[in-house]
Amino acid sequence: MIARACGLPENTIYLEDINEDVSPTNPYPVPKDVNTLIRHPVMPEDHLKYTFTWYTLNLNEAHRSLQLYYFILC
Repeated sequence: MIARACGLPENTIYLEDINEDVSPTNPYPVPKDVNTLIRHPVMPEDHLKYTFTWYTLNLNEAHRSLQLYYFILC
């Protein structure tokens, strides 16, 4: 489906470059190093911040929607 969406032939080979330090004798699956997982660019603290931000925005929008709803009815 990816190949078709890109206008490529159906028999196009899909390759994913996931690690530069792959051993040619045992290329896949590449085990993840613990330090790589710890130093991932998006850490759980960031997810917590995103969650707080989106829930706050959602509550604000719900509050504004209710204000508009009651303004129209009253």
